[in-house]
Amino acid sequence: METKINIFALKNNYDSAIIGILGALLIFLFTRHGGIGLEPDSIVYLSTARSAALGGGFYEFEGIPLTDFPLGYPAFLGIILFITRIDILQSAPVINMLLFFVLIYLSGCIINEFTRKNHWIKVPFLVLIAFSPILLNAYTTLLSETLFLVMILVFFVALKRYGREKTIKKLIWVAVIAGLSCLVRYAGVTLIGAAGLMILFDRKLKVKEKIGHILLFGTISVLFLAANILRNYLVSTTLTGPRESSITPFYENLKNYALVLSDFFKYAYLPYALVFLIGIAFWGYYVYFFISHIKKSEKYYDYVNISACYFTVYVLFIILSATISRFEVLNIRLLSPLFLPGLLPLSFAVDRLIFKFNGWKKYSLVSVFVLMFVTTSYFQYKDNAIFYKDSRESGIQGYAEDYWKNSEIFKYIRDNKQLFNEDTKIYSDGNEAVYLFTGFKADLIPHNEYESEIVEFNDNQKMNYYVVWLYDNVHPELLSLEKLLKEYKLKLVMSSSEGLLYYHQASTDSQNLN
Repeated sequence: METKINIFALKNNYDSAIIGILGALLIFLFTRHGGIGLEPDSIVYLSTARSAALGGGFYEFEGIPLTDFPLGYPAFLGIILFITRIDILQSAPVINMLLFFVLIYLSGCIINEFTRKNHWIKVPFLVLIAFSPILLNAYTTLLSETLFLVMILVFFVALKRYGREKTIKKLIWVAVIAGLSCLVRYAGVTLIGAAGLMILFDRKLKVKEKIGHILLFGTISVLFLAANILRNYLVSTTLTGPRESSITPFYENLKNYALVLSDFFKYAYLPYALVFLIGIAFWGYYVYFFISHIKKSEKYYDYVNISACYFTVYVLFIILSATISRFEVLNIRLLSPLFLPGLLPLSFAVDRLIFKFNGWKKYSLVSVFVLMFVTTSYFQYKDNAIFYKDSRESGIQGYAEDYWKNSEIFKYIRDNKQLFNEDTKIYSDGNEAVYLFTGFKADLIPHNEYESEIVEFNDNQKMNYYVVWLYDNVHPELLSLEKLLKEYKLKLVMSSSEGLLYYHQASTDSQNLN
């Protein structure tokens, strides 16, 4: 009789714990100089968490309700802020260190299931995870992906346990985890889709039982997202914030997916046509793997099949979403949820191939694997060396850089707070930066295509206001500096390497932009 092994027990995961601690220390090293990395989205999360912790509700730095992102991640940060009374900018590196440790530890636990024949395979894969530039970039920045990626692995564990026991209690756990993930990122619907697909094609469930499980799972999991969307509609009349139609065709998004995947696994140096074909083949293999396991009831809920199912669903979701709705070009951040579901099953493939052969064939395969590991590690080292050098010298790229912290414009605003009172508005093409470095609320410069914003801006010409123009934040969809200077009476207050500060004195003249 086979002894049942607890793959999550510490005694079976000393290697996972050690490499997890190593990963956490890497986050510490990268954030030691300038603190946690900050992007525009980070400021939205930060300001909303602060507002929620102080009892002011889920409002972002512009003073409007948060709708572009779900409430889960700001709530997570807000709870930590409320309990610790330590501002998120100070506690974020520790939060991300802990989350990265959990991610690596759970990855090791799941690899235990993949590599029971050749357990030594586990350590190289964990090293690749801990030193992954994709993950290090994410976990050195204040982003919701840091929590979402952990929730994906927790979801895998819960779905695996449901598949083993098929109880209502285990099903509810899967539904709750999938539902909560939708409150962290709207892309959490992919977990709902993956679990629904797994249950739908589960051959061991009788039809009547299957329908009941799908209905129960769907009702509970969707409830979280529905509540968030209803709240969004009540406070803003939008479901998930303002959305525009996509300008990127399906093929272009498919190409971007393939290019990002090549960056994940360090084969971007290959010819573009080959990179594209590998990207399609990668997804096609996971589709085939999932379909082929429908008939293998005893292995249907293995981690490798759950990973394949999720990989399949997420690729479809993100490419179709980018084709329908406009957002930034598919990049490493948007596709980061694919990294572990794409990487972890490879440990299963390596284990299976090595176990299948003996003699010189086995040692040849081991040699190929070692060569691939060394090559990938080398590319990771090169990327991380550049990243560490930059972060050590000037902070993590973005608003954590010394360039922004030493801004003369923001220093002027901080030193002359009496000039920026409630009766004096601030407009900026980087209003999140104004909030971060001065604490003042700033409105975004109007968009070219939004007539309502321009009308409101025209009405405000009877008020005193400042314009903070930041060179690094120029957006083509906003009114240009040339147009602002031509159409409005702006007086230059100061200039610096990072931008310009203008002042507009209240006028009775009514001017309109054409």
